[in-house]
Amino acid sequence: MDKLECVDIIEFIKNLNESIKGKKLSDYNLELKILTESYEIKNLNIILKLYLLLEKIENYLPNHDPKNFINCRYGNKAFNTFINQLTNELDEILIEYEIKIINENIYKKLKKHFLNSFGNNIRLDFGTGHELEFIYFLMILFSNNFIKQQQFDSLVLILLNKYFELCRKIIERYTLEPAGTKGVWGIDDYQFLPFIFGSSQLINTNINPKHCMELEFVIKYKNDYIFMRAMEYKINVNKLN
Repeated sequence: MDKLECVDIIEFIKNLNESIKGKKLSDYNLELKILTESYEIKNLNIILKLYLLLEKIENYLPNHDPKNFINCRYGNKAFNTFINQLTNELDEILIEYEIKIINENIYKKLKKHFLNSFGNNIRLDFGTGHELEFIYFLMILFSNNFIKQQQFDSLVLILLNKYFELCRKIIERYTLEPAGTKGVWGIDDYQFLPFIFGSSQLINTNINPKHCMELEFVIKYKNDYIFMRAMEYKINVNKLN
C-alpha cells in the first residue's frame, strides 16, 4: 500500500465512522429482516448481497473440522483447507452475488484483499492487518460505484458487524494466533476496528466506559453496540487464558 492509498483508506474509515455516530445495531434489524423473507439476489442492495456472501462463507466452516488435525501447537491446520475452498470458489461466489468488475487488474486486486481478510493460512494467525484488508476490499467497491456513501451506515452496522462476528468464529474454531500481539490485555489483539466504530456509536449516550469490563454489562448492550460485542469476546477469551 503506497502513501496515497494509506491516506485514502484512513479517510474512508473516518467517513464510515462519522456515518454511525449515535446509531444502534438494532436500528437496522428491519433492513436485515428482508433476508428472512422470499427474495431474489438481483433485487437486493449491495450491502445485503455482501452480507449473504459472508453467510455463504460461514457455511463452509463445518466442512473443515479442526478435529481432523490433532496436536497442532499453534493454530489448527484445518484453517488451511477452509482458505483453500474459499480461494478455489471465490470467482464463482463473486459472480453469484453480482460483484462484477470489468477491469481485470482491479478485479485481481479486489480478490486478493478479500482473501487476505480472513487470516494467514501459513502462519495460522489473524490480526488487525487482516481486517484492514477487508476495509480495502470495501474501498475498491466504493471506488467502483458498487457502494454509495449514503449506504455507509448500513455498511458498518450490517456488513462489517457480520464480518467481525464471522472472523471471531474463525479465530475460535481454528485457534488462530493473534498476529503482532502486544500481550493478553492488548485491546487490539485480533481486531481493532470494532472499537473505533463501536466508540462512534456510543457518542451522546449515557453509557459509562468504566462498566465496559463487566461481562454482565456488555451482554446487556451487545445487541445495540459493536463495542460491547467486541468487549464480550475479549473478556471471554481472557477468562480462558
